[in-house]
Amino acid sequence: MKKAKKVGILGGTFRPIHIGHLLMAETARDSFGLDSVLLMPNGNPPHKSIENSEDSRHRMNMVVLATKNSNEVYPSSFELQREGVIYTYHTLELLKKENPQNTYYFILGADSLQDMKNWKCVDKICRYAIILVATRGELDEEQVAQESAFLKEHYQAEIHMLDMPNISISSTDIRERIRSGRSIKYLVPSVVEAYLRSNHLYENTKE
Repeated sequence: MKKAKKVGILGGTFRPIHIGHLLMAETARDSFGLDSVLLMPNGNPPHKSIENSEDSRHRMNMVVLATKNSNEVYPSSFELQREGVIYTYHTLELLKKENPQNTYYFILGADSLQDMKNWKCVDKICRYAIILVATRGELDEEQVAQESAFLKEHYQAEIHMLDMPNISISSTDIRERIRSGRSIKYLVPSVVEAYLRSNHLYENTKE
């Protein structure tokens, strides 16, 4: 029988992955004693349009580069390997089916928590994973508490806050910096910056 593990799941489009993503993953791992955290680029989420297979290849490559020196934070192509619209509940359902002994921790930002009650099969998300929420400056504690209370009352969710530095970095801002020729140094790992430059990513992308 496989050994039970505590596994964090941090999904995102990762266009590109940046220091904030990595800090969130490491904070979750350290704070909750997780055995590992999987950084999982979205396949085809219902709420965002992913460019194409070439874009997905680049996103995955950057996650691999960003985690290459980590023994606890790993890249995962689990969603990229599947076809059709990818829902969070189904990802967690499949992971739990493959490794029922594991406890999964779904990591997300407080902005995503606000909308979570509208996600497909949110009851299953709450059933299959413990939810870890990284608060951000634009959302006050009262808002986060209200959303948490709603999910706990209606879906018996187990929710914990991540106590982490408030670093305001967004992939959207990084892409805009690249388009305008501004520096992205220290916003992304140096290997990711080199990859972005060598592949001329997001230099002419229109949002």
